[in-house]
Amino acid sequence: QVFISQIKGIVDDAQKDGIFVQLIITSHSSHILSEAGIDKEKGFKRIRYFNRIDGNILVKDFNTLKIVDEEKTARFLRQYLTLHKSDLFFSDKVIIVEGTTERMLLPQMIRKIVPDLVTQYVSILEVGGAYTHKFKEILEFLNLKTLIITDKKKKKNDGGKNVKCPVNEGETTSNETLKNWLPKKSTIKELIEVADKDKIDSKIIRIAYQTEEDGEIGRSLEEAFIIANSNFLKTEIPQPDDANFKPAKEFSLFMSKGLDKLDTETAYNLSPVTSSAKTNFTFDLMSFPEDKYGNWNVPKYISEGLVWLAKPVELEEVIDSVISNEEE
Repeated sequence: QVFISQIKGIVDDAQKDGIFVQLIITSHSSHILSEAGIDKEKGFKRIRYFNRIDGNILVKDFNTLKIVDEEKTARFLRQYLTLHKSDLFFSDKVIIVEGTTERMLLPQMIRKIVPDLVTQYVSILEVGGAYTHKFKEILEFLNLKTLIITDKKKKKNDGGKNVKCPVNEGETTSNETLKNWLPKKSTIKELIEVADKDKIDSKIIRIAYQTEEDGEIGRSLEEAFIIANSNFLKTEIPQPDDANFKPAKEFSLFMSKGLDKLDTETAYNLSPVTSSAKTNFTFDLMSFPEDKYGNWNVPKYISEGLVWLAKPVELEEVIDSVISNEEE
């Protein structure tokens, strides 16, 4: 970053003396890209993107990138990628999540479900649900295989007001990505019934949200985890100092609510609500001693998405994606 700043300074000084220089920089540095590649006025147009897919080199000229809402979307992407995640351009694959919990736990989940994916450069972007769709054009343009992990965000009409509720009481979703991009459904019933093929866009982008597991459907990652690990959390594992030890004792959330509630309360009522409770839950899960008590389960919707993401991208899929996007 210091290097490219010095280069820019030299070029700017030369221009003041009437010397105009054309400079080509090849780099794998996200710092150099954010400093010199993404321009306030020209946006991404100075970038030429090279990607190896199925033994072939794919070259992209950002002058051909088409964004529907050019002003707002381009400004958002420029700001986000400059300040946060310009390593997107150097990724093999991408995972977009909504919250900190997902972002922090995903590396562990990847090692559990698809350890081979650890050897690839997977960029994990934390993006609010209302903004995820703004990445559509650039992800399709780069032909990056992408998994979007999101929540249903159920709501019901309560006296003319939409309020959060358990999934079995939900009528619609407030999630903009689900409503306007993938799978373009707004009712909970429709989302539950969506076929796997309808969760995929342009063959390289897939959405993952809570699905039925053990007869229940969660509203969030935390709920889905409780459902997927209901039996495990309550299983008694004798320990030298605690004959009735249960894995749930490793979680401050369940200890504060009372372990007996695991048998009587729903996942909705057991899941953390405040940001501090969610943070504690995340760290409790990250530090859970699996070698001592056994392995916890990754929620079904995430494991299915990771298995899809781990499959190699073939050139034929990329070509089909390019043709599809050009037709649109």
